[in-house]
Amino acid sequence: NIVNPLPKDAIMFINGDNYTFPLWYIQETEGVRTDIRTVNLAYIAQPWYIAQLAMPTDGGKPVKLSIPAEKLNAVAMQAYNTVDIGSGTADARDALHRLFREKPTPGKRLCIAADSLRFAIPGAADSVTVDLRSVAGGRSSLRLKKLMILDIIANNAGIRPVCWIAALGDDDKAGLAAYTHREGLSRILGITDEYTSASRTADIIINRFNDCGVSSAHYVDVPGRMQVNVIRHLMASTALHLLDRDSLPSDRERALRLAQLSRKWFPSEIVPHASNITGGVTYSNGGELARIYLRLWKLTGNDTYRREATQLAYAELERCAAYSRYLSALSPRYRRYTKATTRLARNTLYESVQTLMDLGVDSLQIVNSPILRGIDIQRHRDIWMKTLEKQQ
Repeated sequence: NIVNPLPKDAIMFINGDNYTFPLWYIQETEGVRTDIRTVNLAYIAQPWYIAQLAMPTDGGKPVKLSIPAEKLNAVAMQAYNTVDIGSGTADARDALHRLFREKPTPGKRLCIAADSLRFAIPGAADSVTVDLRSVAGGRSSLRLKKLMILDIIANNAGIRPVCWIAALGDDDKAGLAAYTHREGLSRILGITDEYTSASRTADIIINRFNDCGVSSAHYVDVPGRMQVNVIRHLMASTALHLLDRDSLPSDRERALRLAQLSRKWFPSEIVPHASNITGGVTYSNGGELARIYLRLWKLTGNDTYRREATQLAYAELERCAAYSRYLSALSPRYRRYTKATTRLARNTLYESVQTLMDLGVDSLQIVNSPILRGIDIQRHRDIWMKTLEKQQ
């Protein structure tokens, strides 16, 4: 699901054992997408690994770098562990080529001759400028890890696709996060609009994804459940994006298909729905599904969608209410030791109440429902409103 949808010869930045080793396994052992070069950010500052990137692999092209071959060793690369940031604006590729060809002076740090670098970004009408001090976290020097990210982008963007696994944060994009777009489980360097990104992601999921064996599993472990919820959120958020605009019938069909596949591939009986936070956005799996069917009902007037949305919203409300009662029964001392997903369920409870009201269910009927017995609904409304404010 990660590498198959990627463009040919892509370079993909990854991190973490749960992503890295399965990808290396399917490439090296099963021969899947050997054209993709994965760049592990945990190793990127190690000279032996940098030297490997500069070499071709079985099926994969070498990653183009500014570093001369004679410097691809531990002794020569020591001079680049930390480099000072200069002043002025320069072309990224030129500045990095000069830096890596400079002869170190004993006792003196090397300096990159600029504090802003210009990058050519696919889809951008003009070059994009990156502030190096921002990349360095406000410091006046750059570590080798950030230098290597900048160098790989400068030398390869425009020649081949540069991607990041979507789980990576903005800090690993070296000031270029705003110039990436989502496609499947990765972010690709290049400018496009939200609808095009959602449309491509929908096609990737529908045509290339599979359930990874979850639908027939007897048990899914914690790391597996985390990955399931990542894909569920991707499917739901993509569907909601397709329904955000003056949606065409084809967009509605794809949004419905995404919701159906999510429920078919990842049944809540096998992997229970959960509340999570991704990229600063708080959501619940069941709540997102309910909103997809709510929007489909409003767009089409089809009462089948209304019934589906109502069923999903009540199920999600019951789940969140159970967690809320559990948290209320704990003293503050013990409550803080509960899992984040448990606490987030309380935060997302009112989302289902709002969905039910949007579906035309009477508010008194909702509040007086046995599901909400012992629940302070006004307090949960305030929690949800504060959650939404933080996301804006």
